[in-house]
Formats: sequence, C-alpha cells, structure tokens
Amino acid sequence: MNPNRYIAREALAAGNASPEALLGQLRATVGSRKTPPMAKPAAMLVDTVCHSADIRRPLGITKTIPEETLVEVADTLEGANFPLGTKKRIAGLRLVATDIAWSTGDGPAVEGPAESLNLVMAVGARRSQT
Repeated sequence: MNPNRYIAREALAAGNASPEALLGQLRATVGSRKTPPMAKPAAMLVDTVCHSADIRRPLGITKTIPEETLVEVADTLEGANFPLGTKKRIAGLRLVATDIAWSTGDGPAVEGPAESLNLVMAVGARRSQT
C-alpha cells in the first residue's frame, strides 16, 4: 500500500483520458462527501482551498472565500502536526489575519490576509519536508 505509487499510477491513467472525460469525472464528484482513507472532511477543505489558491493566484484570478471557510481552514492548519508540521513551524509566532477576525499564537506578529496565512501554514510545510 504505497500511496505515491498509487497516485503515480492514477495520474498516468488520467493523463491518457480526454479533457472532456476528465471534466466529466470532475463534475461527477460535485456534492460528494467521499474522502480518501483516513482523511477528515476538514482536511479536504484545506486541500481544496489551498490548491485552488495555488492555481488562481499565479493566473491573476481573484476569488472571495467566505470568512467562515477561511477560519475553518486556519483553525485546522494551526494545530496540524503530521504530515504538515504546521504546529511546530509556527510555534513562537503570532499569526494575525488582516482581513478577517482570526489570530493564533504568541510571539512576534506575522500579519497578512487569511488566505496568505493559510498558504504559508500549508504550502510551506511541503517545502520544508523536501
């Protein structure tokens, strides 16, 4: 049960599908509450919010994310240990969202929009593990 091998195999299979078939598969998941094994719904929300920002921001596409969604993602990320390691990385810092009512931690303040703080907590973890 090697997750990386599974993902690679699935990616290769998906790469052979037409764009129309891929779009159909994506649309078929709308409304699904199915999660990968051992993944919690909050983790799926974090994944969706952060990866959509990863795609949107470089393309200059803006989107307003509801405050309650940003708070849920931030609250989930702030206490995340394995596999993200966020809790350890932000220890000793105070993160303060400048656009919504959210903050966490003690120490020197790191301020910015909630989406940016969420990305730092999530995406920064992947870079520190490589």
